[in-house]
Amino acid sequence: MMRFLGRSWLPTAGIARALAVVVMCAAHVAADAQNLLITDYRVPVSTARSLRLNLDYDYKRLGGDAIENRGNLFANYKYFYDSLPFAYSVELNAAANRSETVAFASVLADESARAFVWDDLFVGAELRRQYETSEDGSERIDAVAVLGAGFGRFINATPLAKAVRMEEWLLESGLLVDDLPGHTLIELAQVIQREGEFRDRHGETYRQNWYAAMEAAIRESGMLKPAKLDAMALLRMDEVLGRERTFDRFFGRELSVGASRQVFRSDIVPEALSGVEMTGRLAKPFGWRTQWNARLTLSSPTDDDFGRAYGLLAQNDLSYELGDRIDLLLSHVLRADRAASADALGYDTVASHRLTGSFVFFVENALTFSVNASLIEGGGESQRALAATFGYRLF
Repeated sequence: MMRFLGRSWLPTAGIARALAVVVMCAAHVAADAQNLLITDYRVPVSTARSLRLNLDYDYKRLGGDAIENRGNLFANYKYFYDSLPFAYSVELNAAANRSETVAFASVLADESARAFVWDDLFVGAELRRQYETSEDGSERIDAVAVLGAGFGRFINATPLAKAVRMEEWLLESGLLVDDLPGHTLIELAQVIQREGEFRDRHGETYRQNWYAAMEAAIRESGMLKPAKLDAMALLRMDEVLGRERTFDRFFGRELSVGASRQVFRSDIVPEALSGVEMTGRLAKPFGWRTQWNARLTLSSPTDDDFGRAYGLLAQNDLSYELGDRIDLLLSHVLRADRAASADALGYDTVASHRLTGSFVFFVENALTFSVNASLIEGGGESQRALAATFGYRLF
């Protein structure tokens, strides 16, 4: 949709106040009478995948002249798989924009695989690839490989969050005697997790058997008042599973150390030094409607500047469900790079911050409408932006 950029009309203090409101909302832990915590969810195999598209249009005028007339397309693909002996993840971010005179495209791909050798101790490898085109038509290609080891794992508890959302509606509708027992909610979540299994076994009509298995899990608890769920209850289940957006719920932590090396580059990409990096990741849900994800990476080259030159990347993401169709998202990214100065007499540090807050409205099925405010500061410059975008989640 329309996107507007500016510098002075969105004050930093206003963003700070908005962030305070978001944090206060996110700090509210749902006090529903659930009989378990989201971190009680355990499954031998945990998977998640998503593909989202976002489209916006930039148009700016200065006086009577148009200074920007550009369309932007963004795509994000994520796949996560975690089992007892093996884990694998893929994240792909692509962007393309076109104006009257220039076309640009970029792709960032991050793939990682790890094998668990004992409990949560693992060895793994990661491949990061970057591709982008420049205004002169040249292509920048860069690939970095990381080999290392670490400790920790993550579990996707989104099916349990969906099960709780179903339970809330059944309680409000008077179809349950009381809260479902914790083991029933976990069993219901495991049935939700097995959607692919039902699809492979029963084909296009799998939903009938899938819903029947969920109803059986609820009935076995002894909390269901009627003999069977009515059409409205089945419709609500269908909304939760397919039409409403539930942001991914993960929990777990991980600490890893690895050695990085540039394995491929195009001619216009400068050669990068090999290095050592340490990464810590944390995923923590608060209640049933708030999710916090954090990542911290510290890297340093393995030459004479080891320990004196470094790169630091810290990212925090917070999501809070205001309702079944409205979410608040908050993201903060800090990047700092310390390298030898041009005169080789010392070291210079360059740091930047990117702060983003979003309201996401789920219009219908997988279609979303978002209002995003962002603040970018670094290198003595500041940029503020307000954007309204349409998005679509394919799966």
